Amino acid sequence: MDVNARALHIMPSVCQRNQPIHLHCFTGNVELVQLWTEKFNQIFFGYTAAVQNFNKDQLQGLECIPSNRILLETYSPDMSPKSKGCNTPAFIGDVASLAAAHRYVPATELLHQTSKNGYSLYGQ
Repeated sequence: MDVNARALHIMPSVCQRNQPIHLHCFTGNVELVQLWTEKFNQIFFGYTAAVQNFNKDQLQGLECIPSNRILLETYSPDMSPKSKGCNTPAFIGDVASLAAAHRYVPATELLHQTSKNGYSLYGQ
């Protein structure tokens, strides 16, 4: 069974609808985004540099995420946006540029929004 299908089956029995959730390294399509948002109204979708290798369905999933529910992740030391070398949190701007290009917004706007989202989710 797919990990998302299994999580979607289990989580409603142990988490309330308003439970804040961070889906780390999300790679799902539009249908998966809709399934998660229907079950949980405080869901956040985290994106890494893996966006550079997304297929059409995954890119459509990224595009349909509400702006107040997207997060950016560097997932250090793996998933580097660079062709070689170790990943670092310093590459968050690169991740923002990759994701922003597919959401048709400036990277600075996406960085600002995802910072707000992180504060909203983690309360810092």
